[in-house]
Amino acid sequence: MRSILALYITLMPVILAGILNMIFCKSSLLEAAYRPMDAGLILKDGKRLFGANKTWKGFLGMIVWGALAQILWGLLLKSISTLETLHLVYAFYENTVLFNLVFGALLGLAYVLFELP
Repeated sequence: MRSILALYITLMPVILAGILNMIFCKSSLLEAAYRPMDAGLILKDGKRLFGANKTWKGFLGMIVWGALAQILWGLLLKSISTLETLHLVYAFYENTVLFNLVFGALLGLAYVLFELP
């Protein structure tokens, strides 16, 4: 049970970033970035390379929201040391704003890259 809790504590920013990114993608903010990542490329089977829902707005949004969510989550965990000790990454790296910025952006990037296919 403790292992499952540790996984949720470690990956909660990715979950939150995904929710925030969906809200962001549905909003009217940055409509200029609402362009397909595959530039409308259609394969021989008649389907789009990445599909109609893969846009630059969602791609960039997930990276930004991932970084922001990780920073906020790190600040919250700093105030609750019991939960911070369960964070699997903080066992090896210090919980700092700079680390959380980079780590959150990388998690967001990994999320969107592996979701593309």
